[in-house]
Amino acid sequence: IEFPAGPFRITSITDTQVSGKHYLEDPSASPSHQVNFAQNANVKQISEEVRASGHFGDHELVMGVFAMNVDGYYTASYALPAPQNGYTDVYSVGGAYGPYIPDIRFTQNTTSYAVFAQDEWTLPNNFKAILGARYWNDERKVDYRAVDTYAEQIIFNTSEVYAFNGSAPVTTGITVKPSDADKTFDDYSMRAELDYKPTDKILVYGSFNRGSKSGGFTLSTATPFSGYEAAFLNGIPY
Repeated sequence: IEFPAGPFRITSITDTQVSGKHYLEDPSASPSHQVNFAQNANVKQISEEVRASGHFGDHELVMGVFAMNVDGYYTASYALPAPQNGYTDVYSVGGAYGPYIPDIRFTQNTTSYAVFAQDEWTLPNNFKAILGARYWNDERKVDYRAVDTYAEQIIFNTSEVYAFNGSAPVTTGITVKPSDADKTFDDYSMRAELDYKPTDKILVYGSFNRGSKSGGFTLSTATPFSGYEAAFLNGIPY
C-alpha cells in the first residue's frame, strides 16, 4: 500500500506465510536401514514494514519501522535403526550398539522489530553522501525436548532445564537456567558511503558498512552421548 502524507510518501508492506516441510534421508545408501534422518517443520510468519520517503532539497530521506513474528514447530530424528555391530558407542569397540532412535520435538518463537533511516545527500561537483543506520531487537523463545530408546532425556524451556542419562537425573555441571530459553538480542548496523561521478559512465565510491547478527539456539537432531548431557544443555543458547 502506498499513499502520500504531506511531504512524504508512505509505503506499507505486509507479508504472511505458512509453510510445512517433511524431509527424509537415508545417508547410509544401503538396502538396510543403517542410518535414517527425518525432519519436519511447520512455520507461521507475519511481518509488517512501514516506511516514509521524501525529497527535501539536496536530501533524499527514507525512514521506517519493521516488525515480524515467526512461530515454528519442529520434529527431527537422526536414527540408527539397526544394531551397529562392533561398537558399544561411538568411542569404544565391542558388542553391538543400537538400535538408537531419538525423538526430538521443539518449538521456537521469534519476535523482531527494527527502526531505520537513510539520507542520500547530493553534494556539489558530482559528489553524493549516503548515511544510514538500523537498530534491531530480537526475542527468541524455545521449548526443546529430546528422548531416545536408551531412556536418555533432555528438556530445555522457560519452565525447566532437565537431563536424564538413562539411569539417573544429571545434577552436576549444568549452568544454563530456564531464563536462558528466552533470550533477547539487539544491535545496530550502519552504512556510510561517498560517491563521485565524474562522467555519466563512471562512478567512483568508497563505503563503510557495519553488519550485525542475532543470536539463537543450537538445537540438535539427536541426544548426547552418556556423560555429555550437561555440556549438551550448556551449548544450546549462543
